[in-house]
Parts: sequence; structure tokens; C-alpha cells
Amino acid sequence: MKKRSILLTSVILLLCLALLCGCQKKTTMVVGELSDLNVRDDLGITMTVDAKTLTRESALFLLSAETAVPYAYGDDYRLEVLQDDGWHSTDAILSYLFMKGDPSTGTPAELTADWSSDCGKLPKGAYRLLADVHSVRSADGESFYVACEFTIK
Repeated sequence: MKKRSILLTSVILLLCLALLCGCQKKTTMVVGELSDLNVRDDLGITMTVDAKTLTRESALFLLSAETAVPYAYGDDYRLEVLQDDGWHSTDAILSYLFMKGDPSTGTPAELTADWSSDCGKLPKGAYRLLADVHSVRSADGESFYVACEFTIK
């Protein structure tokens, strides 16, 4: 009877440990390859960071368009980090929400990017947030990114 009780207690403890390990959030960001994304800054579409909101956990970004050409704004956002040889991809998954606005109508879109749930606090360094943009008029559906650079101090 004692052996069965010890075995049952051991199994329960192992199950609890496995559940606890699976529930922990990721606290580090993995830096990947050198970025090869098509980043454009010549089309009248800009993204800026609201400096008052920038923290190691999140920030508010404003996406604006001053162009007569129609573009569609996707839901693909990426975070890159600057290293000695250039911009590198990260595995950070961004929780984001367009709160209001539409760049295609002249009203900036407010985008809250929250990377804390995926990679915790960003370490000091230079970063850029990339937003996916598609040409509506282009027959081939040209896709590119606009970027906003920011520094975590």
C-alpha cells in the first residue's frame, strides 16, 4: 500500500511539474537571420512611434499615408533588431490592435504593439517595427513593408 501511495504521489507531482513548465511564458527573444524584407520609405507611407508610450514591453505606433495611390494594410507585423551586420529577424510575436483610423482615408491608424507576452522585456538596443503594405493597383500585388526604428535604452 505504501508503494502505491508513493507512486501515485510521484505521478501527481510529475504531472503538476509538466503543467507548470508548459504554462510559463517565453522571456527571451531569439534573433534570426539577416533580414531580406522589401522595406520602402519612398511612397508617402510612414510609421512613427509615440515616444511617450515606448517601454521595454510595448509602444503605440502611428501609420500614416500621404499618397493618392491606394494601398491595403495587412496584419503582418514584424520586429527586427539591429546588429553589427544589419537588421535581423526575431521570433517575437506581436499582440496588436488597430484602435482607430485608416491611413487610406488620411486618418493615421493607431497601432499598439505588445511584445511582452511573447518575449518579455526587450533588452537595450536598436529595433524596428515593420508593417506589411500591399499595392491595390498593382497587377502583381506588390507587397512591401514600412518600418519605424526605435531605441530601447
